[in-house]
Amino acid sequence: MKYLSVLVLAAATLSAQKASLEGVVLNSVTNQPLRKAVITLNTSNKPPRAAISGSDGRFEFLNIEPGDFSLNASAAGFGQIWITPGNEKVVIKLVPHGVVTGRLVDEEGDPVRGASVIAMGIRYTPLGREVSGWLNDRTDDRGEFRIVDVPPGKYYLRADPPQTGPSSDRYVPAYYPSVPDVVGGTPILLAPGQELSGLNFSFRKAAFVKIRGTLIAPEGGAKLEAGQMTARAHGMLSGGGSTPASDGKFELAVAPGVVYLYGKWELGNKRASTLFPITVGTADIEGIELRPLPPINVAGRVRIAGGGAIPPAIWVHLRGSDNRVFPLDSNTFFREVTPDRYRLTVDRMEPFYLRSIRLGMIDMTESVIDLLGGTPPDGEILIELGSDFGEVEGSLSEGVGMVTLIPEGHLKHHFKSVRTDAAGRFRVVGLAPGRYRAIAWESVDVDQVQYDPDFLKAYPSAGKIIEVEPNGRLTIRLGVER
Repeated sequence: MKYLSVLVLAAATLSAQKASLEGVVLNSVTNQPLRKAVITLNTSNKPPRAAISGSDGRFEFLNIEPGDFSLNASAAGFGQIWITPGNEKVVIKLVPHGVVTGRLVDEEGDPVRGASVIAMGIRYTPLGREVSGWLNDRTDDRGEFRIVDVPPGKYYLRADPPQTGPSSDRYVPAYYPSVPDVVGGTPILLAPGQELSGLNFSFRKAAFVKIRGTLIAPEGGAKLEAGQMTARAHGMLSGGGSTPASDGKFELAVAPGVVYLYGKWELGNKRASTLFPITVGTADIEGIELRPLPPINVAGRVRIAGGGAIPPAIWVHLRGSDNRVFPLDSNTFFREVTPDRYRLTVDRMEPFYLRSIRLGMIDMTESVIDLLGGTPPDGEILIELGSDFGEVEGSLSEGVGMVTLIPEGHLKHHFKSVRTDAAGRFRVVGLAPGRYRAIAWESVDVDQVQYDPDFLKAYPSAGKIIEVEPNGRLTIRLGVER
């Protein structure tokens, strides 16, 4: 189970008289008192107040005004936690962070100085599993690195070498244990408070080729830039190298394979960009012309199946590479959209549910929308919300936790989650009709439950199977998975 901080949404309420609150902060691994922790009292009607735990881990707040309140606690080298107390004596357990150490060498076994080593955490998104940078350190004169304050979890280690040699013969990034791609890398699992050592790996050289060309921009164009991006899973892209191109000329050093070249410029309040794929072999490539195009407006519209008012707080966005976001404006257009591949996300649609996303006759609900060509699609993007939603309420057999409702089939966008209140009760609205598996967890990465196809294999009999009818309402009781 992944270790997570806890946020309890239900608020505790003080009586009409002023009250006091005392507690103790402990190390969750050793159960020893934790001194110098910062505890903040957040109330509904007063500014936050802070206290510092003593050598015995204890803290106290006096003369608290009546109202809803919550606490958050933090300490150096520990994860932060938010909690809503259920009584006037509180025990807070903070999860200690860990340390990752190792050494980097070159092909001859000599230490590599000044290399950047990154602990890359695993997160789960609508695109599947992604690996992104978390914490880093640089190697010293012995090639050694030490990454501190690493939260418990699963990580890949990536090392980026200092580029000091000729550009035609460079060291390439390496993943532990000495492989060129994260797919072949071995993840490390860091427990709370653990120090993992001996994570040694090495760099290898690869022959880079040059791509030279011209970025075509109008006279007076500014912020000219050319660069490369690499393909990720599910058709999306991630950033690579880039270079200023103030005179329009650019030169990129690229490893063989498929890359996406991009170029952009600005002129006053106008901007333009382009992005296109190119296959790189073993020979230099000359004479590339990058012709950035102005952004486009993409027609879009939200409607309720059967009619009805659109939720005023709804968020509809096109989300592209590097998390660039373009919102739906006034239910008419996504404006000033740059060439890229996009996912459409819909949030804050309660009490409705996402029924479909269509472009003409094509269902794009679980697909990438390709706008690399820089021209608007033929027709509008239609987002349809369902109004025949169901509702599920219930309670846990013990304690508090997170409740997930996992739809059968591949309809990931119908997934729902909610945290219980302090009494273990929950209520979920806006459910698409259909069959779900309802599971309550003491602690869980909700995104992993939703987007990792292998996660639930470890829990074949967990939870209950429920059937949500159109406009139906269910009451259930769940045990808690730990």
